[in-house]
Amino acid sequence: VHDLTFFMLMLTVFVLAFGVPTYSLLNDVQNFSWHMPRRIINLAYWQIFELQIVEDIEKNYELNGYVMFFLLIAYITVASVLLINLLIAMFSNTFDRLHMDTDCIWKFQQYSLVCYELKRPLFPPPF
Repeated sequence: VHDLTFFMLMLTVFVLAFGVPTYSLLNDVQNFSWHMPRRIINLAYWQIFELQIVEDIEKNYELNGYVMFFLLIAYITVASVLLINLLIAMFSNTFDRLHMDTDCIWKFQQYSLVCYELKRPLFPPPF
């Protein structure tokens, strides 16, 4: 749970760090509405899995288009490659830690069972 919480926090930071500048470069100045955060997150999050925004970037040959192009390259690299590898490494580390503890836990439970059996009488209770 701790690993997943840390990963979701990192993913949220990267999604917002990409979504806010991309949304502001794609759209003109707008008044704030409560739908805007959803649009920003929607725009940035789905870019991890598919490139819907490339058509909008290709139409824009101004400075905004070039900034967005390099921002998109950096974002896809970080989100697709580095964050997924971070998730795999974190869960692998957790698995290794738990796997090392299992031997100690098993030995303790085995010792407890042997001690319990040694204290019991050899024959059933009526004897």
